Amino acid sequence: MEELSRAGIFGLALVFAYTQGAFLLVSSILSISGKVRDPGIALIRFVGALVLVIAVLAAHYSESSDIFPVKNLTNSWSLLSIAGAVVMAIAIGELAVYRIADFIDRILEWMNKRIFNDRPVPGLIGYSGTTVVVAISVLVVVLALPEIKIREVTAPPPVPSKSAGIEVILEATYPLPGSPMELVFSGESEGYVTLGQGKILHFELPTEPAGDLQTRVVTNDLENPRGLAILDGVLFVVDQGEFPCPEIRCKGGDLPELDYFEAEAKILEESNGSIFAFDVLPNGNLGQKRTILTGLPAANFQHGANGMEVGPDGMLYVSIGGLDGLYDKQEILDDIEGPDLELVGTIIRFQPDGGRFEIFAQGLRNVYGLAFDRQGLLYGVDNDGITRGGWRREEVLQIKQGANYGYPYEGTFGVHEIRDDNPIWVTDGIGSAGIEWAENVGLGSGLVIGSCNGIRYLAMTDDENGRFLEAREDSTVLATISGCVTIIEPGPVQNMMVGVFDTNSLHSFKLVTP
Repeated sequence: MEELSRAGIFGLALVFAYTQGAFLLVSSILSISGKVRDPGIALIRFVGALVLVIAVLAAHYSESSDIFPVKNLTNSWSLLSIAGAVVMAIAIGELAVYRIADFIDRILEWMNKRIFNDRPVPGLIGYSGTTVVVAISVLVVVLALPEIKIREVTAPPPVPSKSAGIEVILEATYPLPGSPMELVFSGESEGYVTLGQGKILHFELPTEPAGDLQTRVVTNDLENPRGLAILDGVLFVVDQGEFPCPEIRCKGGDLPELDYFEAEAKILEESNGSIFAFDVLPNGNLGQKRTILTGLPAANFQHGANGMEVGPDGMLYVSIGGLDGLYDKQEILDDIEGPDLELVGTIIRFQPDGGRFEIFAQGLRNVYGLAFDRQGLLYGVDNDGITRGGWRREEVLQIKQGANYGYPYEGTFGVHEIRDDNPIWVTDGIGSAGIEWAENVGLGSGLVIGSCNGIRYLAMTDDENGRFLEAREDSTVLATISGCVTIIEPGPVQNMMVGVFDTNSLHSFKLVTP
């Protein structure tokens, strides 16, 4: 799950806001140097810049840290978009601070001469235009940002697609009090969902899809919960542990006191993910938390211990993300004293009591969700990103025991010396996370995968060489969704439950096939 939360318009609005602040600051310096008609205006512009930057930083600190350093900024937006926001901010600032302010001053001076015969103090009038323009600029930016953020987070409903003989019906959308990470059913219409804010909710689906989802917190004694699984009346949960960041998002750019690579090293070195278990009580509550495993690494909040599935062998399988910013920083990795770095970028499996622990597969960049087919074969989607030997594409993998998928040394294409297995498919889009075997939701042989823009069905064919997609037409968009899909789970009556991280919502889709 390469990007759980991709800032869009709001991120560019922050770039615009900080550029406005920088412009006011620079223009105040120009005033002091005498390059405008009144150096006294410098104080007004300087105070305006200070108020604007402090107000935006105080109200949107965590989002502001997402756009610095520039490396992180260009991961989310194209350079053209960033340049456009900067140019627009400078152009509007120049128009307002120089042109409009000067126009207001001249109007007031004319009124002063014609109407009041120069009786008011002329010097005060010379500051009026700048004061009005700077005050309006600051107010507009500060008041507009929350509205833009609301529009960004309150995303439009999913748009189902009707293609390849599949009719997708959005039956209901249920808001959640946090960011959904994983869901598991404990009964026909009830189960549990983890929230990134440290909670597990028990939920009950309404009798009719249009009803209200009933939820209650059954534990908030976790740090950053992810995957869930139920086996023999016990609920197992993956918890990434505590991160050294104030918000749920914690990557290299989210620790401003450190540079990007120092921050990534600190996160990895201090990581301590765990697997916990709770007895499921008859009323849906959970019993006492007990620890199954500890010491699982996390490169950051996206690349840590993530999805969990019960295998056909009765063992638990957990995906652990690989390196992110430190993929080519071996000199930094050599100095890290913390969790077992051999577990970074692996699929592990173990018995429900923690016994028979082993690495099932390795060399993965960041597989989030896991899914087994009806033959017991394991699947995941490895997220895209740069490696030491080429680009890693969004890869659909059949994850085989003992296989090495080459990360961080080798990409998807090219001559492979370490990698010993190839992807089934390379998909479009970014940030694949949720995954489910398609037959479990009423479709044919294949996979349903989620990304940061929707859900897609990959129809797969079997032959003596294995399972694969024959043609690009075998990849079908089921729905377009604003936000990053983290959950795809079979629901009752051929429904599919889809959780979306960015918009804190759970969608119920009904799939109708011939």
